[in-house]
Amino acid sequence: MKINHYTTIDTLELILMNQTLRFNRLDKVDDKQETELVSQEHWSKFIFVSSWSADEYENHAMWGYPGLNGVMIGLPKFPFKKYKLETKESLNFFSKGNMDCPIPFEQIYNKEWMFIVPPFQHETFGNIIEYFPNPGDYVKPFTKDENGNFHFHLGKELARIKDVAWAYQKEFRYMFCIVPSSSTAFKQWKTTGKFENYLRIGLRNFIIGADMPLQYFDVELGDELDSIEVTLGPDCNSIETKRVKNLLQKYTSNGKMIESRQTGKLQIPIR
Repeated sequence: MKINHYTTIDTLELILMNQTLRFNRLDKVDDKQETELVSQEHWSKFIFVSSWSADEYENHAMWGYPGLNGVMIGLPKFPFKKYKLETKESLNFFSKGNMDCPIPFEQIYNKEWMFIVPPFQHETFGNIIEYFPNPGDYVKPFTKDENGNFHFHLGKELARIKDVAWAYQKEFRYMFCIVPSSSTAFKQWKTTGKFENYLRIGLRNFIIGADMPLQYFDVELGDELDSIEVTLGPDCNSIETKRVKNLLQKYTSNGKMIESRQTGKLQIPIR
């Protein structure tokens, strides 16, 4: 499966040059309702997303994001660098065999932050958006028992349910949930091998809406980037076309440039 991302040529250059994909906070996206759907407004600052389109074909409406002189980049569904997460005896952290993960262990758990939903499983890390007329009826990130304790349900439904007004995007989204941690608790984990207090502090910071210093999170891309497909916007001129061509020649050996299906087919309507 190939997914597409509409963006500017400037952003394309940053992706190719740094070989990373930037995840932005959910409270910075264009759909304000998404913030409200996460039950408590401050939780959205802990959710980092990268939005793509699962539409097989070029979508004219999507050119409204970068403009008609932007680009549509196409990559396989999971184009990230793969790290082997091995057992960490020093932290009393054990996994059943080695797991492929787009983030190294040290970036998932450290003294500054921790992932509440580690990207171990593809369906949790990346999945399609579902659209409903009343999306609020379907978003339940937590329940509360009779003792007042929170039970979190931070699975694939979190930050992947939107109003039908956005259905034209046919969005495929990657998602992380990252919260501030504690240097003291992390040190304690390393010293004693007991993970529980470190996890408890992370969940507490999530519930109370602690300050989140991260504004974005960059993830390394893998070898798939070398075969990126770049579709030119319908209004790309010769200078912009040459720039894209040069970027692909400089940073890839198999990158492909494609002309828009709408090139030369658009005009300003007369009413």
